[in-house]
Amino acid sequence: MSKKIIVVDNNPVMIKFMGNYLGKKGHEVKTALNGLEALEIMENFLPDVMFIDLIMPNITGDMLCRIIRSRPEYENIVIAVLSAAIVEDSEDYATYGADVFIAKGPFNKISEHVDYVISLVDNDTRAEGEPLVRGIDEIYKREITKELLNTGKHFETVIKCMTEGVLEITLKGIVVFANPSAVRIIGLGQEEILARKLLDFFEGQDRERVDSVLSSLQVAPAYMHEDDPVTLNGVSLRIDFIPMGNTVKGSIAVILKDVTKDRAAKEALAQSERQYRQTLDALKESIHVINSDYQVIQVNRALLEFNKLLHLETDIIGMDLFDIYPFLGSGDHEKYKKAFEVGHEIISEETMILGEQAVITKTRLIPILDDPITDDAKVARVVTITKDITEKKSYEKAIKASEDQMRSIIESSPIGVRIASASKFVYVNPAFLKIFEYESAESVVGHSVSDFHVKEDRSRIIKRHLDILSGKEVPMSYESKCIRKNGEVFDVQIWLTETIYKGEPGVLGFVVDISSEKDLASRMLQMQKMEAITALAGGIAHKFNNALGGMMGNLELLKLKIENSPLKANKYIDRLFTSSEQMVQLTNHLLAYARKGKYHPENVSMTQFVRDTLPLIKHKIPKGVDIEMNLASGLPFVECDVMQMQMAFSAVINNAGEAIAYDADDDKYKEKREDSGRIKISTKLVKIKGSKESSSQRSALPDGEYILLEVSDNGRGLDEESKNKIFEPFYTTKMKGGGLGMPALLGIIKNHMGEIELDSEIGAGTTVRIYLPAKEIPVVTMEAAPKNDVETFQKTVLLVDDEKSVLEVTKIMLEMIGMKVLEASTGEDALEQASKNKDIICMAIVDITLPDMDGGDVFNQLKLISPDMEILYVSGYNFEDVSMKININSTHFLQKPFSYTQLSEKITGIINE
Repeated sequence: MSKKIIVVDNNPVMIKFMGNYLGKKGHEVKTALNGLEALEIMENFLPDVMFIDLIMPNITGDMLCRIIRSRPEYENIVIAVLSAAIVEDSEDYATYGADVFIAKGPFNKISEHVDYVISLVDNDTRAEGEPLVRGIDEIYKREITKELLNTGKHFETVIKCMTEGVLEITLKGIVVFANPSAVRIIGLGQEEILARKLLDFFEGQDRERVDSVLSSLQVAPAYMHEDDPVTLNGVSLRIDFIPMGNTVKGSIAVILKDVTKDRAAKEALAQSERQYRQTLDALKESIHVINSDYQVIQVNRALLEFNKLLHLETDIIGMDLFDIYPFLGSGDHEKYKKAFEVGHEIISEETMILGEQAVITKTRLIPILDDPITDDAKVARVVTITKDITEKKSYEKAIKASEDQMRSIIESSPIGVRIASASKFVYVNPAFLKIFEYESAESVVGHSVSDFHVKEDRSRIIKRHLDILSGKEVPMSYESKCIRKNGEVFDVQIWLTETIYKGEPGVLGFVVDISSEKDLASRMLQMQKMEAITALAGGIAHKFNNALGGMMGNLELLKLKIENSPLKANKYIDRLFTSSEQMVQLTNHLLAYARKGKYHPENVSMTQFVRDTLPLIKHKIPKGVDIEMNLASGLPFVECDVMQMQMAFSAVINNAGEAIAYDADDDKYKEKREDSGRIKISTKLVKIKGSKESSSQRSALPDGEYILLEVSDNGRGLDEESKNKIFEPFYTTKMKGGGLGMPALLGIIKNHMGEIELDSEIGAGTTVRIYLPAKEIPVVTMEAAPKNDVETFQKTVLLVDDEKSVLEVTKIMLEMIGMKVLEASTGEDALEQASKNKDIICMAIVDITLPDMDGGDVFNQLKLISPDMEILYVSGYNFEDVSMKININSTHFLQKPFSYTQLSEKITGIINE
């Protein structure tokens, strides 16, 4: 089968033989005299086989092989190297990438090897055992050829080792050779460089400059110098173009020299000189340099400005120093002479009179050695630096005056001031000594800062000092616990910052005793917490009362329905009533805690109250506990809600009994009392005046007379934690407890404008003192009103409540009274019903809290619709809390939960008014 074949050889005889032989075989043959011609042919002719000579001009055979093998589009070409140099050269030909190497010999022998190479196109690879090099045994080595080859390799090795890049290009600018340095500079592989135009590697103006040189190149070399280099692959280059041979068949050697570092070094030196000059001119000090002949060799801008001020010459380089400044005397001459002879720096201060102003200057003469390394070096130059220190001297004087004033302020400051090194005090003011209760600064200065702080804070304090001195950013202010001289621990606020004290870096600190503020903040936090829980307790009680209203109303209706029934279910209903009433008591506790429990205030004798109440709650006192009472007679009355006060008194007695009946096996309270349990109850009149400074709870009371109810027990007592938390909601000292007793007690007493005081100590029992305002009003005994039968009415009432269960049960109760009921669950519904039926509605029963409107708004809107309509408000809150929001009287209010009888009596009272 016919094949496409390219023969590359610079020998015309060999070209003619290969062309005739292969043409007769029917193959399509192209010939080339060198590697460049072969690559040009391959742009339009893709051969199946190539025969390549090794030694050729321009691109050599081995490099042509490598170029072809580097390009993917030529990977299937079978390459045979056909060269006589194979015999003389021992190089490893396998690196060329050729498939077969044929030694040139007799034509009849060459033809056999050529046929074998063509057969490889169809067979892909050599058969096993077939040699890589063929025909080598058929010819003899030629020593002269070998010598020429060795000489060529020697020069090639030299060129490869050159640090400069060496390229050989044709007269058309095609690269035919590139040494390793050129490959490194260009940044491409050798195969990518060869056979390409030199201009392809440059861009922009550099490309135009190189093209201009190549276009005008004649016999003489041309150069592109490092002063105006070109850039290739980020490298600054000096390029030498050296023509080789004649203008027809010659080539051009291109030498690439990397001048990047040289240019950088020159630029760095120039930049350094510019920076030195700029720095010298930027200095405010006047500077001049003189040589050993006292000639000025360098000056800065400040000196020239100084000369202008003195009306002296400014162009002074090369002039004698003493000619420039005639006011310099013999003393100045001796200073310069000494500087040159001794080689030591000389510093002096002088005062000059410029016009009417005295100027103080500081002058430094700095000797510069000619060779500072050798021992016998001599002073070659003296640098003179003159600085105007008039302003500095003025500042120093002002600073000293300021320091004296600042010291006076610090010494008299009420804030503690201390200065410390890394860890020890170096100064403290009198206020600091007062805070820590030390007599003198000597007893503090020199001691470690950490010794004045509690153990837990010491490492933190020292670290903060070290961080400040090392320049780290730290919070300026922090709190710490410190120790006074007597060992008392107290809270301080400290502000720290860096300072200089007596020329040494230090840490300046301001110290404020905040122990009283901390205590106040703790109390305020406790008050805020109590207020939040108070609001929550009131809301919970309101919800409970709404739910209980529906439940207890239905129970009452159920009892009425089956009162004459044979089912005998009344006892079960009574039990449900009992449980519901206990839940009502729970809501009363919550309302009392929320300070909403003063339902029915009465004028009461506290002595009589104790006598009447104790029998009711005595069952809460453990057996065997003695009760001692010391009740004063003839005491003023107090205004209180008896039921709420009974709850408060019961809570105190109950806690006293439980404190006495402690578990003797409790690890915390193992010591038993030797005497029996005892509770003491007393009442008396006390006068409180001027107690505002006291730490006692009494300090919160206004001056005046108070009834004191005091209950003491000899139980186990309370520790500090329990005393601090005893009035907190849900805190209890019991294993199982509701946690509302003492908080409810606090709510009740606060609501009665009173206060509670508690003293307790482990093993010494507890005393609770209740102070209530005394009131000089005799007790009025109220006779019980006779109970009337439930009255019935044939009237229409508007019932408004968003609780469905309360709405339903209240509607049934109203219908049992004989009333027609119109229902509404929102304020908007109520107003719509009132507008439609205003002529028949005689009364509206309205829940205070509705989902869409406030009770007061409902009241105002209903009165606008029907001014004569009576309105009865109901709520889970008590009357006092409701009346603060809506201006109503108690006759028009009913608290949930209410009974059928209570509802009927309230309606009867309103209608019969």
